[in-house]
Amino acid sequence: MRNPWFFGRGRVLLLCSCVLAWCSVASAGRFEPLGILRVSQELPHGSTETSALEIPENDQRQPPLSTELRDLAAGFRAAKPTDGGIHVGRLLEACEKLAAAVGRIGFQTNAKDLRGNIGKIRTLYDRSPQAQRDSLPELLLQELADGVHGPASGRGPPSLKDPSAAVGVLWLGRAIRFQHEMFGYLLDHPEKEPYDAATSAYEGYLQQHHSWALRKAYRLGLALVVKPMKRTSVLSGLGGFPEESFGPSEAKATSRDLREMLGTLEPLMSEWEGVFADLGFERI
Repeated sequence: MRNPWFFGRGRVLLLCSCVLAWCSVASAGRFEPLGILRVSQELPHGSTETSALEIPENDQRQPPLSTELRDLAAGFRAAKPTDGGIHVGRLLEACEKLAAAVGRIGFQTNAKDLRGNIGKIRTLYDRSPQAQRDSLPELLLQELADGVHGPASGRGPPSLKDPSAAVGVLWLGRAIRFQHEMFGYLLDHPEKEPYDAATSAYEGYLQQHHSWALRKAYRLGLALVVKPMKRTSVLSGLGGFPEESFGPSEAKATSRDLREMLGTLEPLMSEWEGVFADLGFERI
């Protein structure tokens, strides 16, 4: 019968020997832990050195989900460079993508209005000199110089003629501000539905720019079109995901990218409103 103490001491001695061997190999720089990739870097004099970048070979992590909202955010970010004003051409491209997105989720009237105002701006943009057409103030000043709009009455703003680029820019800005308020409400109130968000955005912002008759028509449209919409269908459509496969991961990615897009709109809208204030136009 084996002596249990002797057998245990032998195992301890064997373990100690292995540890000593491990230390000697590691100190010589030849040890590579199992399952870890080590990256060799070329040094200036041709020698190599192994860095400590550790990437498990069996790493199963997936890259974060990306949504179509990320492209929208990038488009609006490009339209308002940090070192300059609004770039009109890029703005129109981003707004066309926004119109496609809101149309995809069922806001067909909003998408139609966006496209209509984009078209009013493009009419002037396409026939303007390339050297000035991408500057929003210069584009609008050119239209004023052409005598398109009527003179200001007293201390009021100039009388803007419709159709015109100025009217297109005015109502495009108001439509984007409405979208900003609506989707922001939807993110900040996860228990609410799209109808609640649209009603809040309309009452808090857009209705002040509508006549009494238009307010009645718009509210009716919200009740008929938006009220039946479900939160999941709107968010999945914005993110570009099929509703039936819109799970927690897709919802998280959509909320993240939607918030990013709304964040890019804030400096853009601030600049937009400043241009109109400087020109003495109606408030966006």
